[in-house]
Amino acid sequence: EITILASLRIGIGGVTVNDDTGIWSEVGGGGLSLVLREGDAVPGLAGVQVGRLATGAYATATTGVTTGETAFSVTFKGASTDTAILRASISGTTVSVQAVARENSPAPGTALQFGNIAGSYSDPARMDATGNLVFAALTKPGNKEGLWYQPVGGSLAKVVMADDTAPGTSGATFSRIQRPSIGSNG
Repeated sequence: EITILASLRIGIGGVTVNDDTGIWSEVGGGGLSLVLREGDAVPGLAGVQVGRLATGAYATATTGVTTGETAFSVTFKGASTDTAILRASISGTTVSVQAVARENSPAPGTALQFGNIAGSYSDPARMDATGNLVFAALTKPGNKEGLWYQPVGGSLAKVVMADDTAPGTSGATFSRIQRPSIGSNG
């Protein structure tokens, strides 16, 4: 079961440069289906559309015969030009999209805000087989690196961040946090 970023041929089927990329997935059963396309409205954010889909791997989990989760980074257009990590919950042909983290919004567990979430540092997010999600992000001000985790159906929480005490080091603190991996079941 794959999830892909793909481009459409401009001019065929009314495709323009404003809607020629999208994410398709086999998650949810029934073959390859559209998850979200450039120019689509972002649910819950008035006047905001998908402006650009970030490149890289997409976090994907099949959670049942006809259900699954996928996550990806985007840049908005329209009423906002922020970047974000979106989660799509798929049940058969129904796709429900929500913003997990958004640039210029509070970074949980800190007094900071998320910085660019669709850049080379944060792209891509990782997901375990049950749909739990982890991603790296920069915060602002100061470009501090950190990791955040969201279980399926749960709230986003900070895992670790630059300047946190590193366990087993007699008080040393992290200066850089690299891209995470995630094992089975979170």
